[in-house]
Amino acid sequence: MKFGRLFPLLLYFLFFCSCEKISIDSVELELDYSWGTEPGVNQKNPDIKLSGIPPNTRFLKVQLVDLDLPIANHGDVEKITYSANGVIPYGSLKNYIGPSPPPEGHRYEYTIKALDENGVVIGIGKKAQRCCPKTQQ
Repeated sequence: MKFGRLFPLLLYFLFFCSCEKISIDSVELELDYSWGTEPGVNQKNPDIKLSGIPPNTRFLKVQLVDLDLPIANHGDVEKITYSANGVIPYGSLKNYIGPSPPPEGHRYEYTIKALDENGVVIGIGKKAQRCCPKTQQ
């Protein structure tokens, strides 16, 4: 009987303790990237150029999602050390699984979060682009 009362409390703590902390002063990041001209699946991330990054950024969290097939796996959310140059270099993400759309292509979205030394989100940016329709290649 005690477990029945503790279970909802346990779920509550698991849910709220696992949420990211977002600063009330967080800013919007701008990002730009290009899929390039390489045909087929590119297993290396493109250069991603960032602007509007707060000066106290220590880490970046990067995620790629296929908006047309959200269950597709494009790697885990990756946390990397920010080098303060405004670029995530080509091929630098280790958990990255590149786009592999059908012939008509898909829309893919990068989400990048800037984190301070305590892991608090201080900036968020998103950009979606269509990738790899056969008519482009």
